[in-house]
Amino acid sequence: MDAVELRKYCLLGQNDEIALRNVRDILEVMPLEKSDKLLEIGCGTGGLSKHLSGYVKSITAFDVSPAMIQEAREHFPGNNIEYHVADAGDPSTYKKYGAFFDKVIAHYCLHWLKDPSACLQGIYHCLKPGGRCFVNMQCEVAEDTFSGIFAYPMNSKWAEYMEGYECPYNAFKGTKDDFRKLLDEAGFKSQYVHCKTYIEDLDLDETTAKAYCRTLMGAKNRVPRDKQEEYMNEAFESATKRKTEEGRCILTSKLLAATAQK
Repeated sequence: MDAVELRKYCLLGQNDEIALRNVRDILEVMPLEKSDKLLEIGCGTGGLSKHLSGYVKSITAFDVSPAMIQEAREHFPGNNIEYHVADAGDPSTYKKYGAFFDKVIAHYCLHWLKDPSACLQGIYHCLKPGGRCFVNMQCEVAEDTFSGIFAYPMNSKWAEYMEGYECPYNAFKGTKDDFRKLLDEAGFKSQYVHCKTYIEDLDLDETTAKAYCRTLMGAKNRVPRDKQEEYMNEAFESATKRKTEEGRCILTSKLLAATAQK
């Protein structure tokens, strides 16, 4: 994530609308209880945590990005929310919790990890017996907007500035059964695992879509400052070719979502 562009996007306030949609998606498959202690992994700027806080007793939320956590604390504070900086891919992150949480959510998080296995094992470790989790991640698909954004630096005239660049985005390349196997290996029993894949189209006005996509363009910092605006505009146009009749941008991703019980 690019901290400067993240700040601009947060000021638009559109992440609040997106968070509400995400809340509905989660509650459809994993209802929450007022007594629940909830862990949110990869909480980003805190929009989802804020909107879930009214459904549960407490939320512990963490993200690896200090800039994200700063925005969460400023824009989405809550009396029953604690925000922390922590790495979802580090097994030691989960050891301090023990079997403490009733529910765990890792929403749009796993595709930022080189190997999601450590996170899934951590989720299992910190759930109470009978506790449930909701996880999702993006899958590789030809028209995926996000894969397009991250592939752009190496497949364009900007490649000369990208020596040593490592793509932080790791879309899942397997099937539902492959992902179910990862959950099984983490400790979850197969009879309590439910997976589905689906295509999600995010319909946004161009200003919001561009601001959202720019938060993902950390590679622009490798480009000379006087050319960064040009780079971001070209990367955005390359990755967002689909438009509505009204000219709104359609950001496309293929998601794999799963619920599992300990």
